[in-house]
Amino acid sequence: MGKKNVAHVHGLFALPVLLTLVSIACITDNFMFRSNISPTDQPTRAVTLVGQIGGAVDAIAIQGDYAYLGVGCRLVVLDISTPAEPHWVGQSAPFPGMVRDLAIQGGYAYVASDGGGLRVVDISYPAKPHEAGVYDTPGWSSDVAVNGSYAYLVDSFSALRVVDITNPARPVEVGVYEAEINSEGIALSGSNAYVADFHAGLRIFDLRDPAQPRQVGLYKPPGYTSAVAVSGSTAFITESDFRLQAVDVSDPSAPVLISQTGEDYHSVESMVISGDYAYQVDRLDGIYTYLISDPAQLSLKGRYKLPEDTLSIAVAGDYAYLGGENGNLRVLDLSIPDRPKQVGVYEFPGQIDQLAASGRYAYLLDKTHIWVVDATDPANARIISSFTAPHGIGDVMVWQEHAYLDCDGITVLDISDPSNLVVVSTYDEIYGDGFAAWGTYLYMFQHEEFGARLFVLDVSDPTNPREVGTIDSPAWWSLTGGEDHLYGVRNNFDLQALDLSDPLQPKVVETYKIQGEVDGVVVSGDLAYVIESHGLRVIDISDAGKARDVGFYNLPSEAYDVAYGGGYIYVSTYHAGVVILQYKGSLP
Repeated sequence: MGKKNVAHVHGLFALPVLLTLVSIACITDNFMFRSNISPTDQPTRAVTLVGQIGGAVDAIAIQGDYAYLGVGCRLVVLDISTPAEPHWVGQSAPFPGMVRDLAIQGGYAYVASDGGGLRVVDISYPAKPHEAGVYDTPGWSSDVAVNGSYAYLVDSFSALRVVDITNPARPVEVGVYEAEINSEGIALSGSNAYVADFHAGLRIFDLRDPAQPRQVGLYKPPGYTSAVAVSGSTAFITESDFRLQAVDVSDPSAPVLISQTGEDYHSVESMVISGDYAYQVDRLDGIYTYLISDPAQLSLKGRYKLPEDTLSIAVAGDYAYLGGENGNLRVLDLSIPDRPKQVGVYEFPGQIDQLAASGRYAYLLDKTHIWVVDATDPANARIISSFTAPHGIGDVMVWQEHAYLDCDGITVLDISDPSNLVVVSTYDEIYGDGFAAWGTYLYMFQHEEFGARLFVLDVSDPTNPREVGTIDSPAWWSLTGGEDHLYGVRNNFDLQALDLSDPLQPKVVETYKIQGEVDGVVVSGDLAYVIESHGLRVIDISDAGKARDVGFYNLPSEAYDVAYGGGYIYVSTYHAGVVILQYKGSLP
């Protein structure tokens, strides 16, 4: 096929268009060159993680004037000495997995990093947190608590593990309780650990002998257990009817229900206790404040509705710090429990739906913003500008010195200066579900009941887009263009190269059969970068007859979209923000 320039194929939710151009040209497999990609048993792991930006705030801990946030795959430090004005201080290098939970003790943060195990981060200098030690667990690390010389780590679906952290640089497992635990949180009190096991209920462990942790008690509510916090001899849990339950654990071997509320909520993610109050985070509804001074008389004292899904909470003094799925940290004043109020906010790029890349810049899209990231140093990628659309944004594509936004039509931005995006034109005569570019043509497609319509626009003058034709088809494609070919995914398994020398007559010239369902592809040179739910696969397509896997990377979260620019691969994920990867293998 010769050398190819960058082409980008979006995933299922981005650029679905015309799977078979039956109405344009009768093309069958008899007229195409078909190749099978035969992956190795263990694809070459020649892809490395070099950076990450944004993501859901899934964990928060407070120490002194600093808030430590698990943002996607990083630990981020904010100065909260003035709670109403939190500001960025520093961040760690990205971990191989999502930050699911974290605990602070002394000058270290102990991070449960999903598939990355336990990561020990030196935070003695908050502006430059750095990894000091690692304990890689066999499973997925979901929750962690620390007391003295030990970290207690829940390795979901595997065990409760006791890790000696006397030397933080060399954490060592000293004890384990083997059990299938679907953990929703862990709390320590005295010599016991309390684990909210979603299915099993409240598990109570005796930790007096770290080498032999023992389950000594179990409280099984009628439904599922989604959060736990402990105060004195009372454990507070959230039950699947989303009631707050107070459980007497004065005898850990015989826990007894004391009382419960009757409120019906949506999805409680976490809970903390501060003084006489318990604070529940409801994923959809925000924060609920309960007076718990008398466990037999639980009472709801306040609630605060948040504008996005909420995942995590920490409380210090009169302030609650709440982390959102969309990447925001919100600060609430709790000095009047009946009337919590927001006093501060810090925004991260959270759920990035689509993205594009050009040179050293990446363009990240959430539902309303374009975030421009300077990735000159991918380990310290930073946001340099943003653009807020007046309407929701469905897709973004970067082509030469312009970005094209799908927002109730087409908005064209001049990106010649990435730090200052300028609108140069809008075209609202048509609307669609995504677009692709090839040469001087923009293809915008629109779903219809029995197929799709592809609008073709001449954008040789980006300040004056002109519609030049339409293509109808009963089938679907997912595609984007390069200078030599357009690339599309058919049936989520076949990668096809199309000749668009006649812009209104796409012609399939080669087809590559990919093993596994494809959610998105970007092509650069002779390499195709394919996202498959939780993995990125690198495929050498220099020889169509011998297309082969040459690299693979396990992604920390489900992937949405992929882009390529400046030698780096950008993958947007569900919770982990955007991970920046680099292929380290030999080029074809």
